[in-house]
Amino acid sequence: MAFVIPGALLLFAILVAVLPWQVGVALAVVVIGTLFVLTMHWRAQAERSWRQVVYNTHLRAGATPEEAKAKADKARLDWGPVDP
Repeated sequence: MAFVIPGALLLFAILVAVLPWQVGVALAVVVIGTLFVLTMHWRAQAERSWRQVVYNTHLRAGATPEEAKAKADKARLDWGPVDP
C-alpha cells in the first residue's frame, strides 16, 4: 500500500507531461461525473426523508399505517420550477 500513492503520483506526473490536455479533460469528466452522482444520491436521500416525514405526520394525525403509507408513497418533493 505504501507504493500505491507514490506510484499513482508518478503515473499522473508522466501523464501530465506527455498528455496534458487529455488529463485535464479526464479530470474534468471525473469531477463532473462525481458531482452528478452525488447530486442524484442526495436528491434520492431527500425524497426518502420527505416520505418518512409525511408517513410519520399522517400516523400522528390518526391515520392507519396503510393510509399513511399510501399518502407517503404519493408524496414527492417539489424541486421548484425548471425555468425561473
